Amino acid sequence: MKPIVFSAFLFIQVLFGVNIIAVKKVLNILPASSFNLYRYVLAGIILFIAAFIIKKVEFSKLKKYWVLFLISALSGTVIGQMLFAWGINYSSATNASIISITIPLFTLLVSTIRKQVKITKWKVLGLIGGAIGVALIKLESMGNFLGATSLGDLYLILGCFFFGITISYSKDFYTEIAVSFGTGACFILGALILLPFTPLEVSTELWNAHYLPWFAFAVVGGTVLPYMIGNWGIRQVDPFTASIFIYIQPVVTGVLAYFLLGEVLTSQKIIASVIIFISVLLTQKDSKSGT
Repeated sequence: MKPIVFSAFLFIQVLFGVNIIAVKKVLNILPASSFNLYRYVLAGIILFIAAFIIKKVEFSKLKKYWVLFLISALSGTVIGQMLFAWGINYSSATNASIISITIPLFTLLVSTIRKQVKITKWKVLGLIGGAIGVALIKLESMGNFLGATSLGDLYLILGCFFFGITISYSKDFYTEIAVSFGTGACFILGALILLPFTPLEVSTELWNAHYLPWFAFAVVGGTVLPYMIGNWGIRQVDPFTASIFIYIQPVVTGVLAYFLLGEVLTSQKIIASVIIFISVLLTQKDSKSGT
């Protein structure tokens, strides 16, 4: 994997790590459907403007690859994101970061069925190592998590499954469609589907200095940038390799908790972080060795 691609996927996990906090805060004042509707509309507009500027408005290609477009948009933008928003709202950010490690498993399953990737010993070792690292980070709360049967956790797991489908099919879609235009189209479609089911009122609290920056970050830092970079990156690598970087997200969450919430960054978390980074590197051995 090229260093720029590796760095891009690391950066995405930083953005998603902050975004979990942003979403959790904004959902205190907005229903999940309203939150997703507003951010989809704003993100779609931003991306369509970008596509127009770089002259990549490709409605003809969108029509040609409409099946891939619908699968990518519905599974990720609509179903996956709504399930994840409901899950974070009813569950916790900690549970969300733990459950998110199932995304590579679902991606590997879907991509293997679709014959996009082959299961190798290095991929399996990377998955196991990443799971061990995350378990070490979340050890204190792991017992509660394993015993949880909340509806929020179920939403999160189902959301991860649909994200796995999205990552697999996005590989095909964004090979043919410009990233800015295709991503913007997915967001606009998501907004149109949510519109009939969404209350349009906006809480006045959204405009105060506490919530507005978090909402702005959710639109730009948690939606536009990671989806743009991620959809560009998935053109460079296989779906499983793109998804395995989700293991880094709990590391980011731990660091953010240290700076934003005053939690202790223990030696156990540092060791776990090293294990996770090594696990991500292990999944790249196949491409380096040519096997």
